[in-house]
Amino acid sequence: PPPGHPAKAANNRDQILATNVSVLSMAMEPEVMADPDRRAHAVWQSALMRTSSRPVDMIFSIMGLFDVELDPAAFHKDDRRGATLALAREILRAGGRATWLGLAASCRLPLDRSCPSFPVFPQTSKAGLALVQIEASRVQEVSEFIDPIYPVAEQLVPLPTGSMDHTGCLTVSVKSMPVTQTRSDIPASRVLRALDGSSWQI
Repeated sequence: PPPGHPAKAANNRDQILATNVSVLSMAMEPEVMADPDRRAHAVWQSALMRTSSRPVDMIFSIMGLFDVELDPAAFHKDDRRGATLALAREILRAGGRATWLGLAASCRLPLDRSCPSFPVFPQTSKAGLALVQIEASRVQEVSEFIDPIYPVAEQLVPLPTGSMDHTGCLTVSVKSMPVTQTRSDIPASRVLRALDGSSWQI
């Protein structure tokens, strides 16, 4: 059917619903439920693709899964960013991990400029589309960028604990060791290789 035809719109809605159900069912699998980090990662992915006429509802609907509570009266119905940051702060304050960091590695979306520990926040609508603007004239459905894989090789696992301020600045606590850049001809058993191909020695 041509663009705008009711049958085409119905097919798109069915496809989106199928993707959302697939991610949600993955989050409910016994092996995922048994691993708190995998479960949390799947919940964040599912919330990223959900849609509502009230953007904050995407956050209020998952806060109980992290055993934290937010005051719905404290947020405007369109303040998804504020509610997301508040949820992240409460998760960390309760001793949880920054599991949303897995989204940056697994969903291939650009990072949000005002809150770079999260991917860009989707535009949502009552019609059931979670959209993201990739370029000035290009908008795409969020589910096109989702890779339901965990853990992701390029991310830090386990994900860190830490704290977040009201602006979204994340401070993490992780184990570390000093390294120095070194020659590439040193045996691989004594060298750490970075993603950009550079060589580092402990």
